[in-house]
Amino acid sequence: MRPLRFEELDQAYGFVWYRSRVPKAKAVLEVGDVRDMAWIYQGGNLLGTLARSRDQRSVMLETNAEQPLDLLVENMGRINYGARMIDERKGLFDPIRFNGVPLLNWDMFQLPLTDLSSLKFVAGGAASPAFHRGTFKLRALGDSFIDMRGWGRGHVWINGHHLGRYWRIGPQQSLLVPAQWLRQGDNEIIVLELDGSGGGSVQGLRDPVYETPAP
Repeated sequence: MRPLRFEELDQAYGFVWYRSRVPKAKAVLEVGDVRDMAWIYQGGNLLGTLARSRDQRSVMLETNAEQPLDLLVENMGRINYGARMIDERKGLFDPIRFNGVPLLNWDMFQLPLTDLSSLKFVAGGAASPAFHRGTFKLRALGDSFIDMRGWGRGHVWINGHHLGRYWRIGPQQSLLVPAQWLRQGDNEIIVLELDGSGGGSVQGLRDPVYETPAP
């Protein structure tokens, strides 16, 4: 089966995990298109990335034959102007070739991220991509911001509500936390870290942070 797009899977947002098999080789992976970002893994090891924003449609990989090739593809939002609105589909687009040979027989695992209640957490660190969970207590409620400096790239939820994306490239380094999504006493925060740069802690702020980190 060819890789299906998000719309063909009846999924509006989030991620789709695409999986196929490749031989042992050092060769180029070519895709028709990726929308909008793909992390390429084998055996839990990050081999490379493809990004629509950089018009990347090929990457050199060094693979083995024992483990499947995985591409985690993120929908980063839809173009809402111009001619490209007509065909603003998301996902991994064929043709897809490895070492010049078409890759077929794709498996797809949907990750819409609309409900995180079934996630199972264990103590200890984890390689990215990974969900991290923490708790905090509040005596009073009010609008605030959460400081994501020290993390890489990902998503944040407070008490089951999706706050948005964070990305270390800036300039936005914090996310608004509406008072309506907080509660007195115990609160839960979940962070999906994609780049493995997580600092392991977050901090509440009274004011937002805007800065562009040094390269």
